[in-house]
Amino acid sequence: MKANTSDAGYGCLERETAALAQKAASAGLPYLCGTPEQILCAEFIRAELLESAEAVLSNSWRQSSELDELPIKEHNLMVLHILGQLLVQIRLESSAAWWIAHRCDDGYLFLRTVYQERNPQNPLL
Repeated sequence: MKANTSDAGYGCLERETAALAQKAASAGLPYLCGTPEQILCAEFIRAELLESAEAVLSNSWRQSSELDELPIKEHNLMVLHILGQLLVQIRLESSAAWWIAHRCDDGYLFLRTVYQERNPQNPLL
């Protein structure tokens, strides 16, 4: 199915998508695979989800490092380490359809959902 290129805003959207794809490639992310429409949508979703997930991890690391109770602190840091490793793996995902299917509004929910999909027998979170 070919995208409707006669829309006035499509060219602008296409340029934004190309800029996001270039920025992603510069950051070491793979080019997305899928239909042109999927890629158009997924570039935005991927950028937003990765930014949100990275912010969640960064804030959580900072908050956990300030905890006084050692058992809770150790558990939180272990969970954050696992989620950080998961994010490294997620960044390698090249399927536009996968990014679209995992669209959500929250970086923590995104990480938790992917973790649970990949580890159904180990409910860490």
